[in-house]
Amino acid sequence: MNHITTADDFPTIVDAMCFYNAEIDRIAELETPEKLREMDKLEALALSIAARIEREKGGEAT
Repeated sequence: MNHITTADDFPTIVDAMCFYNAEIDRIAELETPEKLREMDKLEALALSIAARIEREKGGEAT
């Protein structure tokens, strides 16, 4: 990822989750220093997916 991607960058939560899964596979192939940087971005995406799910359910994201 060139920037921090959020779930709101995708039309649906499913699209965001598919991208997340593809990124896990891509990151697994990287060298450790770059892998760690990319994992931080991936963590932000995971948190934004959880927040979007809560928003769409009508609850509050914590």
